Amino acid sequence: MRRARYLNLPRKGLELLFEFYLRKLQRLDGYWFSRVEDRFGTEQAVEINSEVWGKAGTRDAEIARRMFNVTGDGIPALIDALEKTFIAFADWEMEQVSDTHAIFRVTACYPQKARLEKRESCL
Repeated sequence: MRRARYLNLPRKGLELLFEFYLRKLQRLDGYWFSRVEDRFGTEQAVEINSEVWGKAGTRDAEIARRMFNVTGDGIPALIDALEKTFIAFADWEMEQVSDTHAIFRVTACYPQKARLEKRESCL
């Protein structure tokens, strides 16, 4: 779909499209993790997943900061930027441990929850 088509969608259409892409991202995350896990094991999948989301989260925060005109510096600005991204639809918390570092935890990962439920149903 070309950008001009998005601009002509009514608000409800944009909301549905947003929901579609959010769910798509969650499915892709789940499929990706499962394939890495199948091929290399859970420990390696978790390690790779942490590296990928660490890089993606940093980049997403930078982009959100520009797109949504987030001002300020440090951890408060990072939290403000991340709250404007897809992560706003996940359960997460961030603990500031210094002026320049924070620990980010996803407390409810929907792709991971579905993966574990599927695994349990196969036992």
